[in-house]
Amino acid sequence: MSLASWIEEFVPLEIDEIKPQDASYYALLKWMGTLPQNLKRHHCVWNPETREVIELMEDEPYPELLDTKSLPTTVLAKVRHNEVFEFDAHSCTLCHLIQSALTCDGCRLYDIRGGVRCDKARPNEVCSPYDDNILMIKWLQLLYDYEQLCGPDDWDYYNE
Repeated sequence: MSLASWIEEFVPLEIDEIKPQDASYYALLKWMGTLPQNLKRHHCVWNPETREVIELMEDEPYPELLDTKSLPTTVLAKVRHNEVFEFDAHSCTLCHLIQSALTCDGCRLYDIRGGVRCDKARPNEVCSPYDDNILMIKWLQLLYDYEQLCGPDDWDYYNE
């Protein structure tokens, strides 16, 4: 298993191939890939500071201490040369949908969060979802579930 197999499972389509009505599903799927059990299966780790999935080399033992908040500095030092998949506006299906990394106008995650960007904390949050993969998964699951209940006709960007 490898970063390539992780990408095949959690980022199975090129961003341009994703239909607007499927954007929240693929955003959720990508972030679900940061859960420890999914990373371990592909011999990868999550670096929350750089927001990267990092492939461990074949001879690198899988770290026993796998905390989604931080990795031991010894692990980070060893994997800096490895293959990575970066989580940013360029790999986000929702950002791609509104075709902007500068503004969140029209982003459904922004809307469902009450007009708060995903890289900013709401008043009741300790950090932003972009800085906490578990919080991001919760918000994306909420968005996905809401879209499933409402249907695509209720979302303006489907009809553009």
